[in-house]
Amino acid sequence: MKKSLILLAITGIITFNSCTKNEVEITPTTQEITISEKKDLTLEIGQTSEEITIMGGDNENFKIVSSQPSIAEVKQNKNKFTIKALQEGNAVISISSAGKTKELSVNISKVLVERIEVLESGNYQAGNASIFFKIYPENATNKELVWESSNKDIVKIADAKKGEIFVMNKPGKSSVITIKSKDGSNVSVQHTVNVVQLVRQIEINVGENLSLAVGATFKLNYVISPENATNKNVSWQSSNPDVVSVDSEGNITTLKGGIARITVTANDGSEISSSVEVKSVLGINKITIDNTNNNEIKVKRMSKTPLSITT
Repeated sequence: MKKSLILLAITGIITFNSCTKNEVEITPTTQEITISEKKDLTLEIGQTSEEITIMGGDNENFKIVSSQPSIAEVKQNKNKFTIKALQEGNAVISISSAGKTKELSVNISKVLVERIEVLESGNYQAGNASIFFKIYPENATNKELVWESSNKDIVKIADAKKGEIFVMNKPGKSSVITIKSKDGSNVSVQHTVNVVQLVRQIEINVGENLSLAVGATFKLNYVISPENATNKNVSWQSSNPDVVSVDSEGNITTLKGGIARITVTANDGSEISSSVEVKSVLGINKITIDNTNNNEIKVKRMSKTPLSITT
């Protein structure tokens, strides 16, 4: 009887412990993986996606793999990641956790040229020259260009990659340069190269210094070299217009005492110039002569300055 009771007690304990263990045991559950990016991703080369958030799985451990890491590079930070577009093509990003998987398709395209801008005027001297240009957008994938000259007897393409040309010594002639994109965008621009002879020297006929009385006017003449310069137009400027003024024809007028530098500059872009220093001096406007002996006095007027003579 005593043995039966002990056996019954042990059986009860075992049964109780078994029930207790079954009641507290929890089986882990997993959810389907979802991501914040709801559709396939399209990127341009060099672009990085916005941060993408992962949900589901075991909510803790995620493995992210790119099927083409040389095309689409993944950078992961726990349950978040970004994709950087490295080159043109397609890739599949696989996200896995606790036996669940989610895929994201990524298409990476090249950045096409949208515009080519020439940063030069159209005037060039004979010899080697460069046509400076800019491609938009700056992150265009393929910036290779095709250059063509409409008249190779006037302008030859020396180096298309650097925009270098050779201009023949034929002032007054021109050639149209066509610059085309090579990435399939069919973008092009045309630039006319005009062959010119720039001014090399300007010489003012009065030398470096000139002295005039206040109120005087004087025309400054000049000589341009070489004689076959394409554009012989010039502009005039006074460093002190309150003292000496100058008009567009090189006519100067002295207004009051002082010094001014008059500069003539070629308008052809050569930046060639010449200048003269003009001193404006006050003329004598009153002379007093002691003529107690009543001698004959002769006066010769040399300027328009009013002159008063008393004896």
